[in-house]
Amino acid sequence: MSIILEVVLQVAGFIFRTILPYLICFCLGWYCCNKWYHRGGGSDDGGRQIVVTERVLTVDSGDEITTRAGLFGRQSRVTSLWGIEIPAEVADEAATSLRSIVSEGDTIQVELKEGHKHGRADNAGIVMHSGTNCNLEQLRRGWAKATVSDKEFVAAQAEAEKAGRGIWKKQDPKKPHHPFFPFWREGEH
Repeated sequence: MSIILEVVLQVAGFIFRTILPYLICFCLGWYCCNKWYHRGGGSDDGGRQIVVTERVLTVDSGDEITTRAGLFGRQSRVTSLWGIEIPAEVADEAATSLRSIVSEGDTIQVELKEGHKHGRADNAGIVMHSGTNCNLEQLRRGWAKATVSDKEFVAAQAEAEKAGRGIWKKQDPKKPHHPFFPFWREGEH
């Protein structure tokens, strides 16, 4: 009986000395990552911005990206581009524009923002890819409207308006455009 007890104590000592510390560190790491990751954005308790790195699965629209998220990349979630809105009439062009900036498999950084979720998005944030702020780039290209009063966003929208890009293109006065009659052809009015 004493040999069995001695073996059990040796095995227990081995577990407590080697495996248990790793298990505790892993569990604490998992808890902390998931706690900060699933808060919905913003800053941690110290006032620092939370920036997460994610891999792009698909670009869903001009302002939504589905990414691989969570510890070990087992979850997918929708990230909305914070501070911009895509008008419905240019949704396809805006999606094409965002796909030219970010494509499937790319790694992006998302600076999470609080309280700006919309649609089916799990979170909203400023999306960075290879040093490019995707939110501002959509505004500069003219495929989005700013929904926040941030001076960079307002300036980017004003730049697109002035240059007549995207939704800010000037309509040809000879070709009337009416939202209820999108198929209005010249000579049929």
